[in-house]
Amino acid sequence: MGNATATPIELVYDDGGASCRIGLIVLATDLATESDFRRALVGQSVEFHTTRVLNANPVTLENLRTMGPQLGECAGRILPGMALDVIAYSCTSATVALGFDTVAAQIAAGRDDVPVVTPATAALNGFTAIGAKRIALMTPYLTEVGEEVADYFRSNGIEVLKQTHLGIESDADMALLSPGSIKQAARAAHHPEADALFISCTAIRAMQTLDELESVLKVPCLSSIQCLLWDALRQGGSDLNLATDGSLLTGRTEGF
Repeated sequence: MGNATATPIELVYDDGGASCRIGLIVLATDLATESDFRRALVGQSVEFHTTRVLNANPVTLENLRTMGPQLGECAGRILPGMALDVIAYSCTSATVALGFDTVAAQIAAGRDDVPVVTPATAALNGFTAIGAKRIALMTPYLTEVGEEVADYFRSNGIEVLKQTHLGIESDADMALLSPGSIKQAARAAHHPEADALFISCTAIRAMQTLDELESVLKVPCLSSIQCLLWDALRQGGSDLNLATDGSLLTGRTEGF
């Protein structure tokens, strides 16, 4: 056997090849968030690193709040000791049920060195970016949960002209709702005087329907996952515009 020797090559360390690193916390039953992020970010130097949090069905305010105490441990599992630019918690209704301050504090217990974004707060930032003050709201939730989301937006200065809730009890069932059904329900949920349509819930595959909905409804159409990705990029230091999935992500401001 030969003698072991130290390499003569100077080892160089870099940022791992990503311009932005997103830590992503998704629900245990989530089928949509990672898929939508992956599809939207093809060819971009943005990476996301996922962990999952246990969620309980049916989707009630009480059950949504059970995720709160788990968030610190979930956040602590994402690249411990390594650089992250932002942590995105992918649940709109739980953010509303818990309150953003609680979500942020729970995540900070496990990872306190990065900003936190959620779909609910990202939607507010998105409304501001496009100048939307009056919205139509569609959710897949039971009425009690959907009205809580509407009240959250109202309490933050957004007028909800119309709200439509599909009454689905299980997050797992929401994940299997077809894009065709989402488009049909969204068209019916729109209000002609709304500045935008917002489709709530990261469980459903709404992001891939937004381009078609905007072409039909002639207003900006936003969804929870779309807003979460858009705000995570910006909070993470990226002003990247993407090629598809609605005017918020593409940066298009005309044509409505």
